[in-house]
Amino acid sequence: MNSYNHYAYGAVAEWMYRYGAGVDTLASDAGFHTIYLHPNFDARLGSLNFSYDSPYGVVMSNWKMWGADLAWIVTGTS
Repeated sequence: MNSYNHYAYGAVAEWMYRYGAGVDTLASDAGFHTIYLHPNFDARLGSLNFSYDSPYGVVMSNWKMWGADLAWIVTGTS
């Protein structure tokens, strides 16, 4: 197989933004107009820096864990 255009790669990317970064949509207001934030903080990842340039502005969800400590920075601009 020579193509990297495979469903498995898209599934990993979806997990990273939807569950790792916690940037999700609401079924009642799709299209990232309303954003639902719910990251799964996991010490095995250590940190995650995510940004998305939505039609309504940039959304960033950056978090870092060390031991029992956690820092989460969320930014939304328009």
